[in-house]
Amino acid sequence: MTFNESAVSDVGGQEGVIRISMLGEFRLQSGGQQVCESRNRARLLWNLLEYLVAFRHRDVPQDELIGVLWHDSEIDNPFGALKNLVYRIRMVLSSQGIPQAKKMILCRRGAYSWNNSLPTVVDAEEFERLIQKAEGKDVHPQEQLDLCLKALSCYKGDFLPKSASEEWVIPLSTYYRGLYVKCVEKTAQLLTKVGRYQEIVDIAQQAIVVDQFEEAFHRVLLCALTAMGSYQRAMAHYEHICGLFYRELGVKPSEELQELYQDLVQNTLQAETNLETVKEELQETSLKQ
Repeated sequence: MTFNESAVSDVGGQEGVIRISMLGEFRLQSGGQQVCESRNRARLLWNLLEYLVAFRHRDVPQDELIGVLWHDSEIDNPFGALKNLVYRIRMVLSSQGIPQAKKMILCRRGAYSWNNSLPTVVDAEEFERLIQKAEGKDVHPQEQLDLCLKALSCYKGDFLPKSASEEWVIPLSTYYRGLYVKCVEKTAQLLTKVGRYQEIVDIAQQAIVVDQFEEAFHRVLLCALTAMGSYQRAMAHYEHICGLFYRELGVKPSEELQELYQDLVQNTLQAETNLETVKEELQETSLKQ
């Protein structure tokens, strides 16, 4: 995961920075070493680490963590089980060569927390920061565009997808997905103003990979293709959307997308009419000669 350099400067430079990815996959990098959840199957271990990072700006009471990890399950000595889980996290990180692994989680006054005295950059936080900065009232359009493009580069996928069924993950995943949708639309608007339609197409296609059922992404793509004059390609994509939505969801595209399609049909017919007119004029010119 590549993080924005401004975020690195905020935590004191490159050396010793802990970089944590939560968008697309949980991954922790530090000192040239990294560890990710895909290499380990201990879900409780990763759920705890992910929770502490997600709420790293506060102390999390032990009772709260026990409720998150074990829900309504009855276990013997839950506080001991939690303490053992923290110990295992430290050992896993240490075994992977992560510097200061034993100092990353603090325990004080009956609560656990992430050690924020260690320079830490989290991609989800950086993603949100860039979007909020781009929404500033006095931000120049070019700077807005640069910030939006950097934000989009942070979003490698949904928030903690392997923990998507966890109750605490669902609202956060929905929140970041909403930010992503708005960022794609905002970026498309800014790129449209400067006529950079191919970039819009690329962004929309990447977004569709993230969520093929989000109509906003398809709408952005169709508008860009139409602006480029790629009418046949746009029509083919609309037909693909219709088939996909009906086959997988049993629904038709929204009225807004259908209206876009009608505009597309008219543009296509107009383009074909213009082409025929040009051909006729060329033929007439040829006969006169």
